[in-house]
Amino acid sequence: MQLRMAAGSGRRRLWFALALVAGVGVGIGAAYYQAKAAAAARAHSALNSMQAAYYRGKAVEYANTSSGSATRWQGPYAYLWGYSWALAAAEDVAGLPGGRAELPLVRTLANGLQGFWDAGANPPAYAPTVSPGAGATKYFDDNAWVGLDLVGAWRLTHNPVYLRRAEAVLAYERTGWDQAVGGIYWNDRRLTRNACSNGPVAELAVRLYQATHQAGDLRFAERIYAWEKKTLVLSSGFVADNVNAAGMLQGGAWTYNQGTFIGAGVLLYRVTGRRTYLADARKTAEYVLHHMVQSDGAFVPQAEFNGVLADNLVLLARAGGVPGLRAALRRNAQLAWTHDRSAQGLFGSNWAGPAPQPSTLLPQLAQTGAVRTLAAAAAVTR
Repeated sequence: MQLRMAAGSGRRRLWFALALVAGVGVGIGAAYYQAKAAAAARAHSALNSMQAAYYRGKAVEYANTSSGSATRWQGPYAYLWGYSWALAAAEDVAGLPGGRAELPLVRTLANGLQGFWDAGANPPAYAPTVSPGAGATKYFDDNAWVGLDLVGAWRLTHNPVYLRRAEAVLAYERTGWDQAVGGIYWNDRRLTRNACSNGPVAELAVRLYQATHQAGDLRFAERIYAWEKKTLVLSSGFVADNVNAAGMLQGGAWTYNQGTFIGAGVLLYRVTGRRTYLADARKTAEYVLHHMVQSDGAFVPQAEFNGVLADNLVLLARAGGVPGLRAALRRNAQLAWTHDRSAQGLFGSNWAGPAPQPSTLLPQLAQTGAVRTLAAAAAVTR
């Protein structure tokens, strides 16, 4: 009976073999898969709730319920940032047990990105909105998220079109590099050089190097990383938001800035074998786990930024991690699910709660962060 049960996947066979050798039977193995499946089911459920509440049935039509500075783009539908992170959330869930059911959504959203492509711009890039008009500001950080989404879609579907589009994004990102002092600007107005427009581009460049083995992509990633570490990363491991034209650090403490620096370090470690990259990632992760959590262990708000952090902490966990990392991801997923989920299955911006009321207009971006964190918890459950 036990031997027949062990005849599934290679990983399952290994688990049951180890369990039998240890004399603990298959009960632990069954519990492992039950926990993994339960965590994945939560991520699937959150993704489905987001789609039901915000998606309008066409590729580029998510309801625009974003708050804060995002309201400067008027219109009924979400802008590129929110759309891109919805695709990232779908990709995260597609990588979990049972995730193949989400591949049609991944394809639809990845194809729909082209609605934002401004081929007439110089250089061409993804615009913040569909049909933005001549001279619309383009954002290097938004394009970086799209590039990472496209690589993710390629990895899941093996469609080479997505990889070619990601390469076009990286070509645009190269135009944002300051040739005099280094760093990629936030947008094409070229005023500030931000963590959110450097860490993700470094990640994108490494991801493309892994796919195509173009040495220039790896060199670009290392150049970006070196600039960010020297300019924006403090001795504590904390990553500052940006540096202005005068070279002054400014901006708030955002978890996604920590996350993309961690992710870039892990990816560079993977392809170069240099342990300094991994040491940097661990130092920043330890800063997050000690200084960017609330009293109950919830990451500091905002939820959408925490989704990016969670994605990148999974990369670090798979590279060895730091003490408490996996537990922190599981804790945050549990808090979001039990304290910050409405009756409709939607999430607010602070996983410490309280749960949103049904009448509350919740940001679409917050849903992406919750889905990604739930998926990250499932990914590290063992």
